[in-house]
This record gives sequence, C-alpha cells and structure tokens, in this order.
Amino acid sequence: MLKRLAAKLKARVLGQIQKDAKDTLLLQGRIASWLVRAKQTITSLQDVEFKVFSQFGEDGIIDWIIERSQMPNYLHSFIEFGVELYDEANTRFLVENRNWRGLVIDGNSQLETKLRKSALSWRHDLQAKSAFVTRENINQIFEDCGFSGEIGLLSIDIDGNDYWVWEAIESVDPVIMCPSHDLI
Repeated sequence: MLKRLAAKLKARVLGQIQKDAKDTLLLQGRIASWLVRAKQTITSLQDVEFKVFSQFGEDGIIDWIIERSQMPNYLHSFIEFGVELYDEANTRFLVENRNWRGLVIDGNSQLETKLRKSALSWRHDLQAKSAFVTRENINQIFEDCGFSGEIGLLSIDIDGNDYWVWEAIESVDPVIMCPSHDLI
C-alpha cells in the first residue's frame, strides 16, 4: 500500500514539475516574442529565430513575419500537417501565444484522442484530424474540417511528398507558407 501511495505521489509531483516546466518555457517564448517583434530590420532570419514548440526556431521566424504583415484578425487561422502528436510543431506557439484558430493533421491515429484529452482542445479553437495526406485528398480534408479560402498560415512537413501535396492545394490560400526543409 505504501508503494502505491508513493507511486501516486511521485506521478503527481512529476506531473506538476512537467506542467511548471511547460509554463516556464511558454513564458520565455513570450518574452522572446516581444524582443523579436521589436526588431524593425534584420540581416537574416536567424536574427529572429527562437524555439518553444518548433523544431528549428520557426516559432520566432513565424512570429516576426506575422508582426510585420499586419494581418487582419479574420485571417488568424492556420493549417499544419505532419505534426505527429503536436508536441513539436510550427503552429503550437501561435495557438498558445496568439490564440489563433487552427487545424492540425497527421497520419498518427492517436493525434485526435491526445488533443481531445489535452487543455489545448478546450482552451483554443484547435481541430485535429488523423489522416494520411495525399495530393488527392488534401483539399477534401481541409473543406471537411471547415477550412477554405484565405488563411493566415500553412505549414507542411510530411517528409517526401511535400511538393506534390502543396502543388495540389486549391481550397485554401495562405498569406504565409512555412515549407518543410524538403521544399527549401
């Protein structure tokens, strides 16, 4: 009985430590965001890179571009596909820092369940779709999830077929495109 009680206590303490670490990381990202937004000119995108949830510093680059674009509120929406379980993604900082509306898609069948159980699902207007994306189905997926026309950002990272899927997209028109490293 003492072992079970100790295990529960350990899990609770570990959970609180993980939550506090995430909150601290998000706060540091918000500070970095304000510092980056203040930069009027840059010599390279590296000048504005910072990483909270992205893989290579895209959080800062996207934040800086959005600030410069003076995008109207009605365009504060995104679609990102190739997100795995949405722990590391180009748009998660937009959701948590700027409260953008979004759709995330991945072939991982656990994506929808994981996000439905997380605070992201009830705090933000975030939809998740577990689907294998192809050039033949991409537009239908967007439309079935209520996304069409102009959106603020489109981020693609599906390792290999990125260009062919991007070429087939007709249902949305993003102001900002964040390609994977395969497209660059």
